[in-house]
Amino acid sequence: GIILAAYRNCGGNIDTDIISAGIDRGSKVPGGACGFWGTCGAAIGAGISAALILDATPLTPNPRHQAQAFTAKILSAIAEITGGRCCQRETWLALTHTARLSLDFFGIRMHAESALHCDQYMKNQECIRKQCPLWEQRAQDLPRFTLKEVG
Repeated sequence: GIILAAYRNCGGNIDTDIISAGIDRGSKVPGGACGFWGTCGAAIGAGISAALILDATPLTPNPRHQAQAFTAKILSAIAEITGGRCCQRETWLALTHTARLSLDFFGIRMHAESALHCDQYMKNQECIRKQCPLWEQRAQDLPRFTLKEVG
């Protein structure tokens, strides 16, 4: 729902029912999809948002194509990092890349600002530490997790 709410907050024409539909669809994505299905839940969530924003259905060729192309770009960004599962890292990547792609795909510019510093690495045995863009020493100059409108 965060991408849909941010889209609306940036001037996108989307109502609460659509945001609720996005949350409902996203709640059906199981944990472990990244390894078992070959696609990350964060990319699926961003794709759900794109499909709803673009009003895509299985029967709308261009909106369907655009939603899939958007999702592919998000998944590609996530796949650039070799490492075990980290939902925080992948969600951050999905949100920051959504902001970068928003004007081209949605016609509205959304920005991700400020740094997200990981404080969960000690809880994740698969943490890639210094290779992660959220690793504390590397995260100082990276965009933040928050999506907002730039006027």
